[in-house]
Amino acid sequence: MAALLHDNHLNTETIQQITSKFNIQLVDYENIVRQADQLVFLKDSDGGFDSVQNILQKLAGGEGNFDTRHPLTIEKSFSNDVNIFSLPDCYQEKAIKLLEQTSTANEFASKLFHLQRFYLSNIASNGNPATVSLFEHIKSRAAFAQCLFTSENQEHPFVIACCDLSGIQEFVFDIHNSKAYKSIKGRSFYLQLVVESLISSILEKTGMSPANVIYSSGGKFYLLLPNNQLTISTLEDIENALQFTLFQEFQLGLYVCMDWIEFGFGEYLEILTNERKISGEAISGHGDLWAAVSEKAAQKKTKKFKNVLPAQFDDLFTGNFSEDFNGEKMAVCAVSGLPVPKIKENNISDLDDDPIYVHELIRRQTELGKALQRNDILLKSQQAIGAKDEINPLGLGYYFSLINAPSQGQQYILLNPLNENDYDAFFQKYNSTAFLFYGGNWQADNDEHEILTLEQIAQPENDRKMTKIGVLKMDIDGLGDIFTNRMKEEYASFAAMSDLSARLDWFFSGYLNSIRNEPAFKKTVNILYSGGDDLCAVGRWDAVLNFASRVRSDFREYIGGREGISISAGFEIFGPKFPISKAIHLAQDALDEAKLFKEERAGGLRAKEPTKNAIHLLGVSVDWKAKEEWQFVQDLTEHFVDWVKNDLVSNGTVYKLHTFKASSDRKEQDWRWQSAYYFARMKSKPGDAIKNAIYTGSFDLDQLKLTRTPDVMFDLVVLAAKLSDYQTR
Repeated sequence: MAALLHDNHLNTETIQQITSKFNIQLVDYENIVRQADQLVFLKDSDGGFDSVQNILQKLAGGEGNFDTRHPLTIEKSFSNDVNIFSLPDCYQEKAIKLLEQTSTANEFASKLFHLQRFYLSNIASNGNPATVSLFEHIKSRAAFAQCLFTSENQEHPFVIACCDLSGIQEFVFDIHNSKAYKSIKGRSFYLQLVVESLISSILEKTGMSPANVIYSSGGKFYLLLPNNQLTISTLEDIENALQFTLFQEFQLGLYVCMDWIEFGFGEYLEILTNERKISGEAISGHGDLWAAVSEKAAQKKTKKFKNVLPAQFDDLFTGNFSEDFNGEKMAVCAVSGLPVPKIKENNISDLDDDPIYVHELIRRQTELGKALQRNDILLKSQQAIGAKDEINPLGLGYYFSLINAPSQGQQYILLNPLNENDYDAFFQKYNSTAFLFYGGNWQADNDEHEILTLEQIAQPENDRKMTKIGVLKMDIDGLGDIFTNRMKEEYASFAAMSDLSARLDWFFSGYLNSIRNEPAFKKTVNILYSGGDDLCAVGRWDAVLNFASRVRSDFREYIGGREGISISAGFEIFGPKFPISKAIHLAQDALDEAKLFKEERAGGLRAKEPTKNAIHLLGVSVDWKAKEEWQFVQDLTEHFVDWVKNDLVSNGTVYKLHTFKASSDRKEQDWRWQSAYYFARMKSKPGDAIKNAIYTGSFDLDQLKLTRTPDVMFDLVVLAAKLSDYQTR
């Protein structure tokens, strides 16, 4: 509490009211808070606050020129007219009201923490580096202060713990029946609640607070904890218990890897620890510490369930075959593929459809996904309230359900606040300050608010006949390297790491919702998962492809126009009845191909190492770094559509391009004279431009110009032709 109250947006009178009510003597904690403050930034500074692009440039060690336009800041992202992160007057008013409505110091501290996160995340701190917000300054100071106050190890008073949920993609997307697609959204959100429960359990048992969470997103989190026997025993007990719980719930499908490192700071505030990196090298800075604990946790993926398997041998390798596979009583779960009783409660199909049987937990996850469509308040309680969609993840004692009116519970959490008025209404109604940005809260629905099936989403506009869905996977290139290697030590600190991860997560968890809810995407694109540094989306193929371009351009604006932090994408097209789990795996394969992309440089030479920063679709990786290649493909696609409509190019020409490219890929040589003869007979400007492009690598027609090596240009021209063919079918 003392560390939270060192806040220059709470006036002296308010602080006195708080300390008086809870009988807190700040002077008793002044020395610890001062020590903690020193550890937040490692040095003194007169500070200042940079914009988002400077934050990302400095923290990631970016160099060179970059666009200095105003970034797509958080306040622009989530509201139209109101800056929801720069309202200190409202912040203080709410702090006073919280004081009136809370009876314990812990309850008040928890609510004040979330209030500070909402209002102080985009306000200047006075520390160094100046890239860290006031909220992250306060949060990190509180975490260090709590650890210093309760640590039992003077040399290494801190523990950094890493927890990584393994098998997420398989858990969410590997469904064994295409009609069980409706369960995906709930399963994705369920994993977020698993992480929330794990964090809450560790913090409660160690006596810490949300301030001790350095990073949490994408099924992975890092905690700063005090080095004492309670912390170590808590981590060991939870890790061991989780092995058995996860095996019982999901067999071998989901696993949690946990580990930790004890550390301290030296005379010059350098990292001190007895641990070493996996390579055997000494840990010399924050990046090394972050990497070392990540590697230590990841090593446990090679020893999954080592304590469980001996005890559960019979269940794993034999089971009760006669009962499990009794066809009259048992069915195959449409999601997990495991045996499930044929009872009404386990059937998630619509009334007129064939039965779709799933396990009880999966049914609850499905109900959770449906509830996400209707509600934006998450109820978190340590007692069951009996809601239809209520879930107690991993049996950790935290019950979650989605509601739209006050109910009995311990904590209300607002999902995706849109603006300050939205947050204020939530505060007034629920007396709560907690909020959560969650990617994909809303799904495409009809006028009766029923979630659309993939077949319905795939229906084309106008008189087109092609009903295809597109599946998109995107993520930031080399995010782990940014934290472990590219973050300069002069800027590296726990506050800086937390701030950087929070700002990236706000883009993927928060801002992407505002893109998806625009008219162009609202009925045609569903975000299956978005958070941390990646996303997965599905919908009508052309809308999803446009969505990918929009995400890429807005992300580039968000980071100030620079390419030091890039994003890549994998995109594939399927029929709406194609198994969604397989489609997502193939989109992931396409993303992996994009990560191998090497840009073409001066003289037609390729970079020696992958430059990434590309989109891979229809078998081709396209550089979208400076918009040149990808913008060219998009513009040329539109030209092909116009040429076909105006009979300047026939559908046969589009088909011929495909065959010429296939012949070229087979290393056949006759495609050259055949294509030269074919385009010479066209006797049109488009024909001449295409012929010149595939032979010289230079395209120049109607102000559309680009020069690449002939092989690259051939790929780009054929890709544009394919996309135009899909658009005009």
